Amino acid sequence: MLKREQASQELQKFFSTPEIWLERHQTAIADLPDSLREIAWALLRKDQNGIYGQNWEEISKSANRLGEVNAKERYQIFEALCPLIAKYVEAGWQLHQRLPYQ
Repeated sequence: MLKREQASQELQKFFSTPEIWLERHQTAIADLPDSLREIAWALLRKDQNGIYGQNWEEISKSANRLGEVNAKERYQIFEALCPLIAKYVEAGWQLHQRLPYQ
């Protein structure tokens, strides 16, 4: 049986800070086509080069383009950002499009 400290160290491997998460996913984002990469970075509030941007208007425009891409491309973005739940995020996106506006 693991001691408390050992168990805590093992659990820490599964929990990550935003920096560790970003390190893991930068490669996946970098592998996206240019047009999709820009959207993925914008969703993380970064410019097309993956740097926190100062031009929030441009970043906002890029993030809003998520609604303009087709389902296959959107899934590629979700897979780069959240690979384990990408299909559920896409399903939620599809559901959101059909919900009534109130």
